[in-house]
Amino acid sequence: TETATDLVGTVADWLMTQALGEARMENLVEGCCNRLRAAGIPLWRAHVGYRTLHPLVEAISLVWERDAGLVSADIPHGQAHASEAWRRSPAFHMVETGVPFLRRRLTGSEALLDFPLLVELRDQGATDYLAYLVAFEGGEVGSQGQDGMIGSWATDRMSGFNDREIQSLIRIQRRLAVASKVIIKDQIAHNVLTTYLGPDAGRQVLDGQIKRGDGETIHAVIWYSDLRNSTSMADTMAADAYLGVLNTYFECTAGAVLANHGEVLRFIGDAVLAIFPIRDDGTKAGVACENAL
Repeated sequence: TETATDLVGTVADWLMTQALGEARMENLVEGCCNRLRAAGIPLWRAHVGYRTLHPLVEAISLVWERDAGLVSADIPHGQAHASEAWRRSPAFHMVETGVPFLRRRLTGSEALLDFPLLVELRDQGATDYLAYLVAFEGGEVGSQGQDGMIGSWATDRMSGFNDREIQSLIRIQRRLAVASKVIIKDQIAHNVLTTYLGPDAGRQVLDGQIKRGDGETIHAVIWYSDLRNSTSMADTMAADAYLGVLNTYFECTAGAVLANHGEVLRFIGDAVLAIFPIRDDGTKAGVACENAL
């Protein structure tokens, strides 16, 4: 038992090291699960879900399975809380009731399969299920402006998790939450700066170029696009319909710029201003012009 405890301690130390580095959530979750397995915890499946701040994505779901590795899924805006599967899940129940910890035996005389997901996991071979909810700033996860993460552990061992293993998982999930919070906040900062400043300018801000007067001189092909007849469309179309046209136009134009190694600097009303930089890394003027064309 002492040896197992020491091994779990190394997993906890590894998580803290990741929090101080530049790990990605996928690597953090997969590395944690693999190390827990090596420490003797009979993990079969693990899940981590969290909200993010991104123009296209509302939440991210990470599922690790012993025999399949880790799969990441982006959940678009409007879908995270709209699906029937979410509303009938243990996670939704925990968010709605504020329950921070939930355990369900999936087999035997103590089995309680009160959520469809538990039936699915049981049918796939799982025997025991532990779920947890962690708020990042206190309060309740899911409330207005409140972020956090929800996760679960599952095993397919016949006897399920024992008390020592449950204590170890509770210990690990706290440290996993700390490391996850650091990485998620860093990820959100990158998302916001990339969205509003562009990937290159956003990177420079994060690297420290933030004070007044910071900047650089670059050579670039300047690319500009304006929506024809936009004034008359704005005068004659319903607001929602016109915004739909604008969004489609921006997707076509800005999407093409990004797909060809350009950088969108600004949306100016119904116009797009972008550049195709000429850099010292081999992006010559002719290549930049071809990309822009």
